[in-house]
Amino acid sequence: MPSDHGDRFLIHDRHRILSQPLDQQVRHLGLRVLKTPVRSPRANARCERFLGTLRRECLDCMMPLTENYLRRLLRVWVRHYNEGRSHRA
Repeated sequence: MPSDHGDRFLIHDRHRILSQPLDQQVRHLGLRVLKTPVRSPRANARCERFLGTLRRECLDCMMPLTENYLRRLLRVWVRHYNEGRSHRA
């Protein structure tokens, strides 16, 4: 993870592979670790649904060749997702 990242949080579930030492290392990067609630599959499902939508609507039709291009592409798509796209299903 680059040192100039703009990320503030790392969200993960409570799987045993994601251990305390990993959480400590992530905190040293300046990120706050947020864990999904115990026995709440819907919390993780929201993330999975968003990532699936991102992949289908944005990344399946584009091939970013550099990290800068990917960041720019995601910034534009997130703005469209939050402001210009209908969220009524």
